[in-house]
Amino acid sequence: MFDFISNILERITYFFTQVVLLIIIVLAVVLLFLATNRHNKNPYVDHSQEIQKQKIEAERDAQYKEALQRLYDEQYGK
Repeated sequence: MFDFISNILERITYFFTQVVLLIIIVLAVVLLFLATNRHNKNPYVDHSQEIQKQKIEAERDAQYKEALQRLYDEQYGK
């Protein structure tokens, strides 16, 4: 009789520990997502390095496209 009650209480306790663990994991993921989003949208963070990298990449792409266009024009004549 007491073993039966003990087993039921043990299963209930195990269930609640699993639910609490799941809630903790979900909250951690949500908080990490919110922190990342807030960091990216923060106007006080210096994004100048990222902007400089984007500008350099855009310039490289433009030079590459220009070189391809010149090569095409030389090859097939305009």
